[in-house]
Amino acid sequence: MVFADADDGIDLDTYEILINALESTQSDISACNLRSEYRQFEVREKNQETDILTYQGTKELVEAFFFKIGGWAVNKLYRREVISDVRFREDISQAEDALFSWQVIKKAKKICYTDLPLYHYRFALTSSSRMANTEKLKTAIIAWDIVKKDLDSLNIDEPIVQKWANNYIVWNLKICESMISLKHPEQQKSYMYARKNIAKYKKYIPAMSRRYQILARSVLTSWGTYKFLGMLSYGMKKAYVNIRNR
Repeated sequence: MVFADADDGIDLDTYEILINALESTQSDISACNLRSEYRQFEVREKNQETDILTYQGTKELVEAFFFKIGGWAVNKLYRREVISDVRFREDISQAEDALFSWQVIKKAKKICYTDLPLYHYRFALTSSSRMANTEKLKTAIIAWDIVKKDLDSLNIDEPIVQKWANNYIVWNLKICESMISLKHPEQQKSYMYARKNIAKYKKYIPAMSRRYQILARSVLTSWGTYKFLGMLSYGMKKAYVNIRNR
């Protein structure tokens, strides 16, 4: 089984490569690299052969999720049996693919991965994840909280928790970005919600990228500080995307 977004693209031999890797390694999930595209991209007809990495055992599978194959559902080929009764939750509209992938990977015995960027994700500032309202974005926090609860029960190493915290903090920053133009009281209520979440994991902020460090710390300082830096950051991101799309 595969999942793909209608506005993205794949190379012509994508599923041939994923199926062959799945069968040759007897894996439950076959994944490939994913490339963000900012403009019209070229679909390759044939990719060069590359090494296939495999992961098995709880520790390796969790590390693969966070450091290699990612939480996307679209860059993976699944055996139907490993999905079983796992479904996308209808009450979660953001990060639902990460939660779905996580729950399927927990059931997998073996995963294989090819580093070829076979899946082309079309980056757009008007995508559903970037145009979602504040309440929808909050459902991503529910998703990542579920993942954290599982990690706590697995006694996972600190680098994995850091990676989880990166995702968690970024989604809270998305909540803040979405409400820059809102008025009180919704603005203040949602700001305090995101600030509280980020504060719980502030010790992980120094290991994030410089941009996210600045934004996360500004949220912890005050709404006015974040609003100024958040608007500046969004303007720079918009300009960058527009340049890349030319």
